[in-house]
Amino acid sequence: MMKKRKYQSRYRQSQKKSVLRKRWFWDLVLVVLFLANVGYLMFFSPAFRLREIKVSAEEGIYPVKIFNLASANLNRNLFLVKTEALKDNILENFPEVRQVEIKKRFPHSLLLTVEKREASAVFCPQASSSRCSLIDETGAMFEEEAAENLNYIFSDRESIKQEEIAKILQIEQNLTKQLLAIEKFILEEERLNVEIDEGWQIYFDLSGDIGLALTKLTLLLEEEISAEQQKNLKYIDLRFSKAYYQ
Repeated sequence: MMKKRKYQSRYRQSQKKSVLRKRWFWDLVLVVLFLANVGYLMFFSPAFRLREIKVSAEEGIYPVKIFNLASANLNRNLFLVKTEALKDNILENFPEVRQVEIKKRFPHSLLLTVEKREASAVFCPQASSSRCSLIDETGAMFEEEAAENLNYIFSDRESIKQEEIAKILQIEQNLTKQLLAIEKFILEEERLNVEIDEGWQIYFDLSGDIGLALTKLTLLLEEEISAEQQKNLKYIDLRFSKAYYQ
């Protein structure tokens, strides 16, 4: 029994010695040490600590406030900064921001490029001017503010759809070309009343073909209703296959 035990002990020792002499073993040790050093350098070393945040933003997007929000990540490891979460946080807290691009500039900087929404009109829900907000071409409301250079849309609804604002902007562009000054828009369900500053209105069906309605309007103003007659108009109704006016 003693001989057998001695033989087993020598065999195990020879096995250990043979493994230590293998090149692959030392290669594996070097790889593990290298990965450990890289992991430390990336996630624990101060070499990649976030020390600088730059905000590139247009005037009026409150770059200081955006910087203050992003600065919660200062002194964190740059590899651990979650850019998508930061982007969502900015968009949630700043409705006037349309888009945010965040880039990591190694070894210790973060660059935020912020794009502002462009106002297309002023939307006033429930016909209350005290709650008017700027809206962009998507219908997103982002700032409670009045504006002299934008048209007002009054509505008994709390919001406006993207396709509706697109059609309203199409109508606005066409009427401007025809030298019709718009006083305001009134949105009622799918019906849109456009009040001209001379005191008469144009009725549109936003669920219908706006291009066809505008073509009918152009023909009416060119062939039937003169500029002088427009002063005495009450309305032009373009919601049906035939245009009506009074």
